[in-house]
Amino acid sequence: MAPATAQTTEDSKSTEKPSSPDMVVNAIYRGILAGRIVPGQKLIEADLAASLNVSRGPIREALKRLHAEGVVENARNRGAYVRLLSRREAIDFIEILSELTGFIAKKAAEAVSRGDDMFRRRFAPALETLGDFLKSEDSDKLQLETNRRFYDAMMEVGGNSQIASVMPMMRIQLFRMQGQMTIGPEAHKQRFTEFADIARHVLAGEPDKARQAMSRHMQLTLKRLEELPDEVFARA
Repeated sequence: MAPATAQTTEDSKSTEKPSSPDMVVNAIYRGILAGRIVPGQKLIEADLAASLNVSRGPIREALKRLHAEGVVENARNRGAYVRLLSRREAIDFIEILSELTGFIAKKAAEAVSRGDDMFRRRFAPALETLGDFLKSEDSDKLQLETNRRFYDAMMEVGGNSQIASVMPMMRIQLFRMQGQMTIGPEAHKQRFTEFADIARHVLAGEPDKARQAMSRHMQLTLKRLEELPDEVFARA
């Protein structure tokens, strides 16, 4: 679910405030993007109600929505917690993402080949700072932010009006966070190298090569996933 935005009509201009459940959903989304809310974390209704200054009703409605989106899991005798994938679920997720992200990279490169400079303007500066990200003490958080910007830029420049609605961005963010629990600096470097390769072909307007580079990245992601220890994953 996308954050609520101001809506303007020809007759009048007014800002429509999000409902209480929307506010709760958006707050949880922001927590996930900022890394304050992580996979496996328990979501306590009383704490959410107090921090957001809302009643329990909107909290429960928001958690139901997030459960339907696959972001939150509701377990008997445990309550609500942020979804943690099993190894099998993670592998299945990668297979789906491989198809979607390959399409996104191809569409972005096609747009660049037609003269659309949006991707270059939005993402080229981020590529120039990859070295700084790798040296940062907070490289995990910076990589999550860079990943998100990377895919957002490709989806925007690609121009497909429906891709944003089928890309499960919150679940992707949680999946990245889950995978980074035990990842080392060498894997960080390898991922940035893969992103740079994808971006190079997108910026050159090479659709097939961009899709192939994305496919290689996803295959390597799957290999890294298979090497992760069992404790990273939920029990099947």
